[in-house]
Amino acid sequence: PFALVLGDKYNHAEDHAKLLKTAAKLPPGPVRDLFDGYLPLDPKGKRIGMNPRPAAILAKAGDPKNGEALFFNKDLKCANCHKIGDKGVSLGPDLSAIGKERTRAELLDSILSPSAKVDPKFASYLVKTHDGRSFTGLLVKRDDKQATLRDVENKEIAVAADNIEAIQPSRLSLMPDGLAAGLTPQEAADLVAFLAALRR
Repeated sequence: PFALVLGDKYNHAEDHAKLLKTAAKLPPGPVRDLFDGYLPLDPKGKRIGMNPRPAAILAKAGDPKNGEALFFNKDLKCANCHKIGDKGVSLGPDLSAIGKERTRAELLDSILSPSAKVDPKFASYLVKTHDGRSFTGLLVKRDDKQATLRDVENKEIAVAADNIEAIQPSRLSLMPDGLAAGLTPQEAADLVAFLAALRR
């Protein structure tokens, strides 16, 4: 199939192997998903990618202990924005009792589609400046001197009022889509099980 797309010079097994090796290094997402059927099986199993199947994830019994390890894993970055008890950062909603407030399906939906429902207290704003820059973050403070945003890395950005061309609420959550794309369905189920068990 690659020869049809890439031309005759990629007809050889060596070039085919190089192409697959490069594709395997791509981050989870739509481009990597195109190669999914051609790549060697991942020892951890198939990843959920950018087009997950929520029903298949919810059908699995999750392991809360493994879900906790995933939540606090630096690669997944959940604790960079969310706090549970005294661990994590309170940029996004505190999740210490989230299992009391949301069903497993709602928790999974929040993970897979973070911008579908954004709590107004955590709505992000887009600030455009007269000098051509743009900033996105939570609006911490706004007065006649400046607007202060807190970005996804929990850093405060102050923009002088006289440099603000426009400031408007964003429809997007600060939590980017696709953060869970690299998880297997079982890992996603484990993460949901951990969150569902939080009832402090």
